[in-house]
Amino acid sequence: YSLESLSGDSKLLGEKAKLFKKTSMKEIFGKPNIKKDGTEGKLVVLPPVDELQQSEETRDKWIKYCTLDAEATWHLYHALEGNLYETDCIGDGVEMPAVFANLVEGRKSVNLYEFYANFWRPFGSLLTDMESE
Repeated sequence: YSLESLSGDSKLLGEKAKLFKKTSMKEIFGKPNIKKDGTEGKLVVLPPVDELQQSEETRDKWIKYCTLDAEATWHLYHALEGNLYETDCIGDGVEMPAVFANLVEGRKSVNLYEFYANFWRPFGSLLTDMESE
């Protein structure tokens, strides 16, 4: 479930998968490791990030990489959010509309986005707060 694999998933993103597929940093900025004898090795290494950001040689690629990364994340978020909205939440023996009476407004079901927004997101915040203390 990496951004690289999900952003290239045409089932999830459709045509946008071709435009916004994330490419790994190693693929863009990686350089072969130089062996002691001066020849290139098989191992691909990344220069330090500050070097990628500040070097005239890589700065434009770095900006494009970061921009594409943000765009891929944005499109992926909206695709996944849409999937959650379209998927009914089925409780394990629990009458979901009764649990979500304040949300369903006459509907017979609740969607997974509503479940996420009302349970998982607050639970994640609680866990984060507990870890920080």
